[in-house]
Parts: sequence; structure tokens; C-alpha cells
Amino acid sequence: MILLDVNVLVYAYREDSDDHRFYKNWLLDVLNGEQVFGLCDAVFSGFLRIVTHPKIYKVPSPLKSALDFVEAIRSHPDSGSSIAVDFSLRTVSSVLFDAVFVPGGNKSVTALSNEPDAQHFVNEAYKHCKAIAVIGDAASFLNGCGLTPDKATGKLVPEEGVINGSSANRAAAADAFVKAVSQHRAWSRENKKGIPA
Repeated sequence: MILLDVNVLVYAYREDSDDHRFYKNWLLDVLNGEQVFGLCDAVFSGFLRIVTHPKIYKVPSPLKSALDFVEAIRSHPDSGSSIAVDFSLRTVSSVLFDAVFVPGGNKSVTALSNEPDAQHFVNEAYKHCKAIAVIGDAASFLNGCGLTPDKATGKLVPEEGVINGSSANRAAAADAFVKAVSQHRAWSRENKKGIPA
């Protein structure tokens, strides 16, 4: 998932910004593309504060124009596939959550696998004995985190609090995940060694 950033929005909006055309085209590609993008109110707030501030720009953007830009992103036709984001992997710790769910999907799994903060987040949740569930090809992401792969097959070894659900049987995986979360912790993992977090 792409979480829209303040600087990118500023550069895409302000025609006097360096590389304005590049960032505007990038933003349009994101909004019109297939990858999920996140919308964060704090980012929009920061964007509005910057582009309308008279000490940052000799000619600040009119508030109405900046608000229209924000609203155009929020009400974009593809906004049904967007997710309002409360936290970022860079600004929150897994200890604040009861469990972790990693959905399948090749693009998402690839993006997560290339994100060290995502791997740390899951490893930390694992070390704190929290429930973790994956669906379909997301199991490969857990393998990449170093979580209990079988050395012969490379697949996850079944263990308490780690649910490896198939795409074909999501309902059973969801039930197992809810049950694992209701246990609060998977204490059998408490003394597990070798997980970096």
C-alpha cells in the first residue's frame, strides 16, 4: 500500500515546486492505478498548513484551492479502494495492537517483503506472543521474516497463534484467527529464540 506523503502532495500541487510535473504525474498514476493507497488526515493537514503559509511561499496557495485539491483526492472515483490510515509502520509499534493480519495478494506481499519496517512489526508481534494470520501467498512474507519455516519445504510450521489460511478457505482462517486473538497471547512462543525484533 502507498501512504500519500505531505511532500509529494505539495510538489504535485504547487506548480512552482521543483519537479512539479514528475510528482503530479506520479500522483495521477497512483490515483488511477491498481495498488491500494492510503489517506491520512495528518498528511492532508500538513499539506494545507504548508501550501497556504505566507512565510513559506511569497504567494501562498488560496485555502479554497488547496481544500479543493484535498477533496479531489478524497473523492477520487477509485477512493472505494483506498483506506483511511490511522497509523504508519514508521510511527507505531506492534505492541499497541492485539494481533496482526497479513492479507494475500502478490503486489501487497511483494511490497511488504521489501519493507524492513513491516518485517520488524511482525517479528515484534511474534516475540510478544500475539496472534498472527496470513492468507494465501502472504505466508511467504512470514517466511521472509524468519518465522518458523520448515527447512525441507520452506512452508510455515504450524504453531500456536500463527494462522496460515488458504485463499480457498478464508472463513476457517478467520475463525481460527478470532479464536487465537481471544486467547490474548500464544504463551508457547514466549521463550522462542532467533527472531530478530
